[in-house]
Amino acid sequence: MIAVACTNRAATPALRASLVAADGRPAAIALPGTVFYGSCGKFEFAVATFGPTSNATASQSVAFQDHGAYPEFFARNGQAKWRIVGSAPGPPGVNGCASFTQIPPGLRAVWGDCVATATTTTLAPWCATLMSESFIEARSVAVAAHGTAIVKGYALGVQCSPGTLDDVQFHYLVAGEPPEFVHLIAGATITGAVLSGGTKPLKLNALAHYLAQDTDGNIFQVVGPFTAATSLLGKFHP
Repeated sequence: MIAVACTNRAATPALRASLVAADGRPAAIALPGTVFYGSCGKFEFAVATFGPTSNATASQSVAFQDHGAYPEFFARNGQAKWRIVGSAPGPPGVNGCASFTQIPPGLRAVWGDCVATATTTTLAPWCATLMSESFIEARSVAVAAHGTAIVKGYALGVQCSPGTLDDVQFHYLVAGEPPEFVHLIAGATITGAVLSGGTKPLKLNALAHYLAQDTDGNIFQVVGPFTAATSLLGKFHP
């Protein structure tokens, strides 16, 4: 697995407001020029520095002094609420995300280490579609009642720009992130990747053996929500 660039996204007023809400301090504003926002597949990341609004009280303003003036790093999965992953060690009021080691390295590069103005990466249509999908590196499967199953693994991002269809790379979204669980519905379609680049159908009761024997990373595209996936599609990792 390699850590590579993801996609820079525009920090809209709504996005800024959601970060302010996640920060949780009253009378807060995301300071202009400090907000960086991007995504890797279904995962989103942001960095912002906050300050008091013009009508903040003296006691409210105190919250933005010293450590409260450091940049903060946020992450979320899909439409979940933002969570604060960490804050920079300073100095106060200075942009920079070098200390946020959990940011995918490619995003940090696109953001200019949260100092330069972020630029938008132009993606081929097929690549943009692929990057919007969900992927998992499967580690184990537990077959449940009535033909359902739970697959345990780690969420992956995908890099395909400026590559081609035969040069797609997958990478861990966040180092040290806890495992994800994909719940397969009864009758879910499962395919495994083969070295020729094709796929082969798998029965649910054969998935555990496939995961134990596969030497190509056990990478699958997840079709449907992780809580009720309808397909696991094996992906060849070149």
